[in-house]
Amino acid sequence: MPERQRLRDVELRLAIDQHLDPFAILSAVRDDTGVVTDLAVDFVNQAVCDFLGLTKQQLYARGILAHDPPLVDETTFARYVEVIETGEPLRLDEVDLVTWLRGATTRIFVDLRVVRHRDGIVLGFRDSTHRHVVREHAEVVTRLYATLSSVNEAIVAAPDRLTLFRRVCEAAVTHGGIRMAWIGEPDPETGDVTILTTAGEGTSYLDGVRISARDDEYGQGPTGVALREGRHVLAPDIETDEYMRPWRERALAHGFRSSAALPFRCGGEVVASMALYGPVPRFFDAEEIALLDQLAADVSFALDAFDQDERRRAAERELTRTAALLADGEEVAGFGSWEWDVGADTVSWSPGMCRLLGLDEGIRGGWDALEQALGRGAIERLRRGDGRLAEAVLADAGPTELTIDIEAEDRVFHFSARQIHDRAGHLSRVVGTAQDVTERARAETRAAQLAEERRLLVTEALDAEDRERTRLSERLHDDTLQVLLAAQQELSAASRGDGEALSRARAHVEYAQTSLRELLTDLSPVVYEFSTLSETVRGIAQRVLTGDTIDADLDLDTSASTPHGRLVARAAGELLANIVKHANASSVHVALRRAGDAVELCIEDDGTGFEPDLTAAVRGGHIGLASLTSRAAGVGGALELHPRPGGGTRACLRVPAG
Repeated sequence: MPERQRLRDVELRLAIDQHLDPFAILSAVRDDTGVVTDLAVDFVNQAVCDFLGLTKQQLYARGILAHDPPLVDETTFARYVEVIETGEPLRLDEVDLVTWLRGATTRIFVDLRVVRHRDGIVLGFRDSTHRHVVREHAEVVTRLYATLSSVNEAIVAAPDRLTLFRRVCEAAVTHGGIRMAWIGEPDPETGDVTILTTAGEGTSYLDGVRISARDDEYGQGPTGVALREGRHVLAPDIETDEYMRPWRERALAHGFRSSAALPFRCGGEVVASMALYGPVPRFFDAEEIALLDQLAADVSFALDAFDQDERRRAAERELTRTAALLADGEEVAGFGSWEWDVGADTVSWSPGMCRLLGLDEGIRGGWDALEQALGRGAIERLRRGDGRLAEAVLADAGPTELTIDIEAEDRVFHFSARQIHDRAGHLSRVVGTAQDVTERARAETRAAQLAEERRLLVTEALDAEDRERTRLSERLHDDTLQVLLAAQQELSAASRGDGEALSRARAHVEYAQTSLRELLTDLSPVVYEFSTLSETVRGIAQRVLTGDTIDADLDLDTSASTPHGRLVARAAGELLANIVKHANASSVHVALRRAGDAVELCIEDDGTGFEPDLTAAVRGGHIGLASLTSRAAGVGGALELHPRPGGGTRACLRVPAG
């Protein structure tokens, strides 16, 4: 090595060794083909050793790539080699060296300078961490202010709460450097937090995640505490914060290193929370949190405004609905209003009055159209003919209100009137309302008819009970008792040696037994409870039709059943007995079947037929069909009777199935 060059190297090393910033001299290590495979450390000053935590001997012993971990990454190493090959100096500002430093717990940034020296390089670097932090903080604050500005724009433009939440999350991610943001609200019953909206990277973190507002294991994270205590809550380092334990593994896998939660209020109550996730630990400092608190306050103000606006709109809707009801009240309630100017003897009426009476709404006054709707004489009753109205509206003293019902064709109208006097006390106007009470009048008439029918049914039932007792006593006396007396006489004859008397006595007893069994069947429907419904109906048909000339066709479903079997049995007996007594029929068809959720008993005959007037029947003392109809309706069923085309009657009883 020439002496001058050697002296320069010595001078360079002396200068480097005395420098306070880290400096190093590295030489290229080449393979057989001349390719640089590593850089050997020829000389370093003490500042390098202090910075890297290594001794000079450790640094001189191997190339920078041979250390574990390497002292430089592959990309930077390639840049060093490029300096050697091209001679172009390399300048890198604020290089993040945290991964290069052994045991480093904070981020360190340096400004790196590299120049070619012989077949190698001289590099030096200066700590630029403070400058980087200041600049990065300024950028973060700038982004947060941009976020606040965007949020305020969203507050002004968002039409509803969910849209505002979505835009707030988007602003936090777009302008605030936040990796992911979401807003949720607690379920009022379970306390579990429901995710309302998300934005940013890693939103799959929330898939199936459980977060609670209750004071339990899943409510100790920032969101749960913020919802319960109404304050911002930080998780500066997710990797070490204990209360992030339930979500730590999932959060780290999605690149989240720090977290913050902000409560949103409405009406002073915490109603939702916003969660923010930073890409590095301690992402949120005091100034940033102050700005985020301002964001939460702005959003809370907007929620109050939304709530007040919704209350206002609800009030407006209620007012509109009330106004619509008032406007349509006449139509909804089925009434109209009218006014009579007594002095001019003219009348006018409202649109509701027009609808009520079927008048042309284009004509709002005059007596003629009203009289056409109500019929001749009705107006006279209203004006003077009735007398009561004349007294009410024309006399200086007397009643001030009056009601009167007027029948027009098949409709009934209820008119009300009230006097209005002028300041001098003279009658000036009569105002009133009119209402169509046709259905009410019909209902009242029907109610009166039903009351009368009920009274007749009760009376007839009591009379029928007495008649039934008389019938039973007569039947027992005239039939069964006489047969038994005859049997007693035959037994006496048998005791005197009459050989055939015993056989005649036995026949008399058997007849009495059959008669008593039929009587018991009529008296006690419980007999049928020990048989199926189809067997009961079959037995009734056979008993009622035995000895008659009517051909019977029985179509009975053995699976049909109902808790109202007694009613079905009674209907079968009543209807078949009526056919035998009154129909003059030659055939009858009896069908029992299951029809959906009901059981039907249908009986058809080819007799003379009839359309029963149940009210007239009751007044005539025949309560059987009326009673069946009432009992069927009482159990949720119905009894219908219709004439058959060509003659005869079809009766169908329908009751709920079992």
